[in-house]
Amino acid sequence: MTDNELKKRTLTREDRLAGWVTATEYLKLAESEALIDNGDYDKAIELLVPIAEKDCLQAQVMLGALYFDGGHDCCDSEKSFEWFKRAAEFGDAHAQFCLANCYNYDKENSFEAFKWYYKSAEQGYGPGELNLGHCYAQGYGVEKDPVEAVKWYHKAAEKGFFLAFKSLANCYANGVGVEKDEVEAAKLEKEAGIAIKEGIRRFVSIPSHNLKIKKDK
Repeated sequence: MTDNELKKRTLTREDRLAGWVTATEYLKLAESEALIDNGDYDKAIELLVPIAEKDCLQAQVMLGALYFDGGHDCCDSEKSFEWFKRAAEFGDAHAQFCLANCYNYDKENSFEAFKWYYKSAEQGYGPGELNLGHCYAQGYGVEKDPVEAVKWYHKAAEKGFFLAFKSLANCYANGVGVEKDEVEAAKLEKEAGIAIKEGIRRFVSIPSHNLKIKKDK
């Protein structure tokens, strides 16, 4: 694709879900991150809202996180929920996980939590896979299914998640959802230790330097 074609191109839904942003959005996201680091949340929100309204998924999730965090005056659970929901319904796996977490605070919404963890996990999002495993293990929002729980724990463990290794180790040690195997349990406990040492305890973040950029029109 030539530079002229790239300049004229509007980002598609597929582009958005693949992580693409415009150059202008990239700059605003980076500036917003700097403002957040300095504690200027209100100014960060002012920068993020206009691009979030234009379907910048990264901005939508950042707004959801800003409004969710009770450590500052702009905390607003309803706005947090709405921004997470908007990005989740668009198809963003990270937002689907965050939306599931919102539902997870109320047991009456356990099915909604399960549903969005499932959508996130289906896209291969590690935190979604891990929490979906927990849902099946505990019968949260779905009928308890230890075998299915083990399946999703394995998927999350393949991505290096500490808690996935720990959950699997417990399953193998007690024969839950899998044949009891103390040797395998010990091996998984060791893998969990390695995951911690290597810093593979995953946290939610949206580093701007990982975004893909397309030139503005």
